[in-house]
Amino acid sequence: MSNRIGNSCNCREAYTPVRGRERLNELRAAREANRLAKPPAPARFSGSTAGFQSEESADLVVKTADGDTVRISIDALTRAQAGAYSASAGGAQASAQAFSGESSYSVKVNVKGSLDEKEAQQIGDLLQKLVSASRGAGGGAAPPEQAPVKSGGRFDTLSGFHYAYRAFSESTQSTLDTQAA
Repeated sequence: MSNRIGNSCNCREAYTPVRGRERLNELRAAREANRLAKPPAPARFSGSTAGFQSEESADLVVKTADGDTVRISIDALTRAQAGAYSASAGGAQASAQAFSGESSYSVKVNVKGSLDEKEAQQIGDLLQKLVSASRGAGGGAAPPEQAPVKSGGRFDTLSGFHYAYRAFSESTQSTLDTQAA
């Protein structure tokens, strides 16, 4: 053949029936391979979190035998949270873990009058016993008012006290497991 506009071309190889059948067979084989191939793995995400919070407070008002008044307030807070997460998609995988926590404690003391060393020691001992008893009894408070024994007892410089103890605890947990096609 001759191309009148430019160069001459010999185009006998352009299409032959044998080459067309080979190409058709290749296309059919590729289509069948695609049909039989596994579909890609679906994306998956899972995670779990847990949390804890605890709050405690105690208030103690003490009157001494000589008329002094002492008010002690204690507050404590504890929080913690943890989580574990994992994800996978297309053969890739990732995971992570996290933890956070905080704790705080505050004490406020207000004194009206002047405490001597023995009164201060007895008030400290009383507070320690009350908080310890409250925690040991599962948070149940001691009787709201008591008068110490006057006849040479352990708290002989105190004329009376009022005590309140509060405790709150909460825990949470959540889990998520999802898969996308």
